[in-house]
Amino acid sequence: MAIQLKIRPDEKFGRLTAISFVENDHHGNARWKFSCDCGNGHIAIAHVVRRGDTKSCGCLRFKEVRPGDIFAALTAIEPAGFGRKGLQLWLFSCECGERRVFDASRVRQGRTSSCGCAPPKRRSRASKITTMYGVSAVQAGVLADKSLCDICGQPEIVKNRNGHPRGLSVDHCHSTGVVRGTLCSVCNRILGFYEKGWRPGGPIPAFDTYLALEKIS
Repeated sequence: MAIQLKIRPDEKFGRLTAISFVENDHHGNARWKFSCDCGNGHIAIAHVVRRGDTKSCGCLRFKEVRPGDIFAALTAIEPAGFGRKGLQLWLFSCECGERRVFDASRVRQGRTSSCGCAPPKRRSRASKITTMYGVSAVQAGVLADKSLCDICGQPEIVKNRNGHPRGLSVDHCHSTGVVRGTLCSVCNRILGFYEKGWRPGGPIPAFDTYLALEKIS
């Protein structure tokens, strides 16, 4: 029989407080039940907790998610336990009215943005915007949904290989990385030259107004 590590009830390790020995796993490692400071119960291998590799029930990794937080079409309601590999699950309410439980990390990263009611193309575009430009899932959802250029107010006219209009280009400052809006291909190209001082017929009010607006940080 494997020797249990010397952990005593009420002993504290990070956010975890030891409650009682549960069992030895098939490798002979002692598994204990712990109470986390957040209120959740957690079962973990004793020596992993003792050496500091496990400091909480998992809440430390997902403390950014709070009831009422909005991520694209999803609004966080309450924690819903843990899934595979100890990942924190949350109950979310979708803007369509559906309630679903999701992995909090996927929602926070923008990889899950609705209950499934949003078109796959829109979800994919929002995820790419979050990854490429570092904006929040909410901001990415807004940018992905826009269909008119922020400068000329017209939809994209350039088409992809399938004959469908391309999505608007996400415009960002190349020196600061700050996202400024979404532009059609024509305005996006002209803006690049305009910022370098190109003024063939003098200043263009629409471009000056756009550059003066408050941007997404």
